[in-house]
Amino acid sequence: MKVLQRSIRNFVTGMGFGAIIYLLILGFAYNNVNISVSKCSVLSVLIISGLIGELTWLFKLDIPFLLAMVIHAVATVSLYILMMIINHWYINMITIMIFVLSYIVIWVIEEIIRIREVNHINIQIKKRRKNTKI
Repeated sequence: MKVLQRSIRNFVTGMGFGAIIYLLILGFAYNNVNISVSKCSVLSVLIISGLIGELTWLFKLDIPFLLAMVIHAVATVSLYILMMIINHWYINMITIMIFVLSYIVIWVIEEIIRIREVNHINIQIKKRRKNTKI
C-alpha cells in the first residue's frame, strides 16, 4: 500500500510541476502567438508530467547517484520532447531554456524538501533518545 501511495504522490507532484512548466511555455515561448489550449495538450502535459514524477524511483535503486541522475535526465528530456511533439509545439532555444531552468529549480526545491525531512527525522530521533535516557 505504501508503494501505491508513494507512486500516486510522485505522479501528482510531477503533474503540478508540469502544469507550471506548461504555463511558462505558453506565457513566454508563445507570447506573441494566438494559441488555443486543447484538451489533448492539457491531458498530455498532465500524463507526461506525472510519468516524469514517477522517475524518482530511479534514486531508490542501488546504483550510483550520478548514474541515476543521468538516466533521470535523459528520460525526462525524452518525455519532454515527446510532449512537445504530441502537441506540435516548437522546440527552440526558449523552450529548451525553460526546460533547463525548470529542471534546476525543481531539483533545488526537491533538495530543500529532502533536507527538511532529514532534519525533522533527526530531531525526532534525538527526542526519542533523550526520552529513553530518562
